[in-house]
Amino acid sequence: MRTFLRRFNTLAVAAGILMTAGCSKPAEEPETKQTTEAVQVSAEREAPVQEAMIATDSPMVAEVGPLKFYLDDVLKLTRENEDQILPVGPESEKLERLKANRKETLKRMIDRRLLILGAAKHPEWVNDASWEEQVQTLYAKMGAEEIERRRKAAGVGKEEFMEQFRKFIREEMMIRELVAREVESATPPSEEELMAAYEKERDTTFTRPESWAVYHVDRYLPRAEADSLPKVVEELERIRAEVAASIASATTPKEKAELMAPFVKEHSEAPDAQVGYAYIYDTTKVNFDPELVDHVRTATMGELSPVFELAGDEEKVGATFFLVFENRPGDTVSFETAKRVLIQKMMEERKRENRDRLFEELEAQFPVEVKEEALYVGLEDSPNSADSP
Repeated sequence: MRTFLRRFNTLAVAAGILMTAGCSKPAEEPETKQTTEAVQVSAEREAPVQEAMIATDSPMVAEVGPLKFYLDDVLKLTRENEDQILPVGPESEKLERLKANRKETLKRMIDRRLLILGAAKHPEWVNDASWEEQVQTLYAKMGAEEIERRRKAAGVGKEEFMEQFRKFIREEMMIRELVAREVESATPPSEEELMAAYEKERDTTFTRPESWAVYHVDRYLPRAEADSLPKVVEELERIRAEVAASIASATTPKEKAELMAPFVKEHSEAPDAQVGYAYIYDTTKVNFDPELVDHVRTATMGELSPVFELAGDEEKVGATFFLVFENRPGDTVSFETAKRVLIQKMMEERKRENRDRLFEELEAQFPVEVKEEALYVGLEDSPNSADSP
């Protein structure tokens, strides 16, 4: 029975989707009848058969209703990723990332299985004609040579490979139908709801504050050395004089800014000094030095400011001078323009709510139990999880 799971995991990759069936099947019931019944799950039919069929070297890591997931199933999808994680970061970080990788992979497997279980009561959603069309489309897209390569990698015969290939595609079609009906069918917001959301967010999301493009030369000291700030101001006065002489021949604010840029890169200690100028916004939501904002707000375009002290913070004090070379007035996006953004945002929220509600209902019907200790077997003993059982 574990052999079946191993083969199915490879077949899932063959379908081009990184997900497995993730459950055991009854040994006495070969899957040769490719109808919707193959997707349906009966607790009475499945549950009693499992215990004697489990390979002892692969611990059970989760249960979803009557179905069981094993570490082997997860490792078939994580081994390659785990190998890529190994060279990065210290050992403690590697271990946490390896655990997170397994946990997220198992979650995707569980979510997929829950969706299949939820869709199984509606066999009419996928008819044989559309199913066959999807099988042929994907087969043609992959090509016979790639199909054969994956069949050999799975270690199964052609007939069994195609049976499972077709079954997997039908499951994916059932999942898409369930998601379309239960998640994607969210009700669009009304005009009244959109207007209420716009009024709520107009002064935050949909208003752009006035802004200025500024080249500035900053110098800082630890606050404990604030007594030395006059020397910093004196040094900035010297640099400012050099900048003033350099830009004197320029006739536009942008030309002056271009001539000032090398001085900023050479002398400024501001975080943005090496990447260019800063945009200063007239808003408290962006953390600019208040003294800098006050001076920028009243500055003349294209003129060097005097040297002045910054307000600083608990850790440092400083001084600066600057040149404003561009000003963008504040603006508020109209309701008609904002509607498109609001509709997208509200629809995403409603779909997310629908999805959460769907999974709550599915987990109530098919309880999920994850055994994390079993999921992480082999990781603590060796960072190379590819060698884990």
